[in-house]
Amino acid sequence: MQFLITAYDGPGMLEKRMEVRPRHLENISRVKGKILCAGGLLDAEGKMKGSVLIIDFAGREFLDEYLESEPYVLEKVWERVEVEPMNVVVLNGELQQAPKAAEKKPARGFFDRCEEIEDRAVCKKSDVKFYPDK
Repeated sequence: MQFLITAYDGPGMLEKRMEVRPRHLENISRVKGKILCAGGLLDAEGKMKGSVLIIDFAGREFLDEYLESEPYVLEKVWERVEVEPMNVVVLNGELQQAPKAAEKKPARGFFDRCEEIEDRAVCKKSDVKFYPDK
């Protein structure tokens, strides 16, 4: 299941963001096969003010597990995180075909060890509010 994560930094967090960034990138590399696209949101002056990720996990449970380990969450750089399920149609300029139910590969690996879960409840972790589905 693919998710769009839009995370907004708290006020005055640019310096802390840059301090925490190496740990954030290390955490990202831990799930690099799951991240389809990621980057910083920029303000009018070109300074980072948040992040956007398009990520593919077996279910919401694994996304939440990832976010619980995210240094920008743990260090309270991100003030607000919005999560929305999405369907990637074009990837690297190529039209993607959605797999039929019978063609889905069995779940494997650390982040793929259970069935897909569509949990849309609002939860609060590390003083950061997660808003699934607007």
